[in-house]
Amino acid sequence: MAEVPWDTLREISLEGARPIGKGRNGQVYDIGQGKIVKLCPPETYASACRELQNARAARGLGVPTPAVYELVRCGGGLGLVFDKAVGRSLREVIAGEPEQIEVLVPQAASLLKEIHSREAALGDFPSMAEVYHERAEGLGEYLTGEEISLLHRMIDAIPRRHAFLHGDFHRGNLLVEDGKLCLIDMADCAWGHPFYDVLGVYTLGVGLVMAMPPQAVKAVIGWEPTVVQRVWQVFSENYFSGCSRQQMDELSSLMETYAPLRQLTFLNIVTGIPEEERRRLVASAREGFFPGAEEAMQKYAPFLERM
Repeated sequence: MAEVPWDTLREISLEGARPIGKGRNGQVYDIGQGKIVKLCPPETYASACRELQNARAARGLGVPTPAVYELVRCGGGLGLVFDKAVGRSLREVIAGEPEQIEVLVPQAASLLKEIHSREAALGDFPSMAEVYHERAEGLGEYLTGEEISLLHRMIDAIPRRHAFLHGDFHRGNLLVEDGKLCLIDMADCAWGHPFYDVLGVYTLGVGLVMAMPPQAVKAVIGWEPTVVQRVWQVFSENYFSGCSRQQMDELSSLMETYAPLRQLTFLNIVTGIPEEERRRLVASAREGFFPGAEEAMQKYAPFLERM
């Protein structure tokens, strides 16, 4: 995907603009007239161009996400201009009204399943498998060559699909307005097997509950552990509606087994993780994940093929 030429970018001032939020890479500002600017550090120029193209292509597929207009220069930084999305995040809504789990989480599952039914044009988005391969290849500081090779084989074992994937489908990227859901943050959109998105939902929820003490779960996720567990139960039962109890049990085992694949491949792209926590995750993977990985690939291949 081609980058937008730097010298063609319009320069705008954010003086007087109101900060309204913070994303992975920078602040979000309300610039009036129903528009916002999502700031990106200059060193993320290539990824900002990719997010611009991803967001446009996702809208073209009918994904409910705010329109994106242009990439601009803001002083020494970059900014993406979007329509302002109105509403509260699913995280905020459920934190204050846990009874909404039974209403909104089935909608989230249906939304994800719906966008997975859309075939992504290969030229519009990157391959999620290739994204994971690239991330795995960058783990030489933490893993041995043999361990990295095993991650590559696990990624290759996930069947090839051409579904549209959001890439970061979680409670903070779902906005609720008048009872309807809107998706934001198209930076990680890709094509591939729906398993990648569902694994992300699990890993950023139940996976964190299993890895952290209860007080840390509340601080990171914004929900009590029991709420996180209930959200996954409702989500999985709706996304995989029609599956037998045995198949749902197999799904739980599959997610628990594969969660370290996502955790490890995100080690170098998620900021703010203390070094000791990174090392602890690697040590845990060496104890409980890598020894059974080859067997897991064979055991769960039929489930992934059906999914």
